[in-house]
Amino acid sequence: NGNVVFSETDATGPVTYTSHIDSEPAASCGSPFVFTGLSDGAHSVTVDVTDAAGNPGSGQLDFTIDQTDPVVTISAPAEGSTVTTTAASVVFSSSDASAVTHECSVDGGAYLPCVSPYSPTLV
Repeated sequence: NGNVVFSETDATGPVTYTSHIDSEPAASCGSPFVFTGLSDGAHSVTVDVTDAAGNPGSGQLDFTIDQTDPVVTISAPAEGSTVTTTAASVVFSSSDASAVTHECSVDGGAYLPCVSPYSPTLV
């Protein structure tokens, strides 16, 4: 589910709006324009407006829906291994190339932004 909020700058009187997502047929709408049921991937919404004098206008918004949770894989150190230093290096990767942030927590502590390889100070 999502919505697109829009407005026009013509103050000459009543206007009419139509909109469509991707290649769907255009339909009368208002702001906000609410949509549901879109699949993951790239989409486009177009809103067309006609003012009281019959002048047309149009706006387009391209967006991506991503509802898939990323999976994080820790590749080092190995599960159950013993680290003999107080500056271990944790190597991890995400299954989602669009993941822009990662947060790490050591022994239940606060989650803080991190990058791989992550080298927490262990006490």
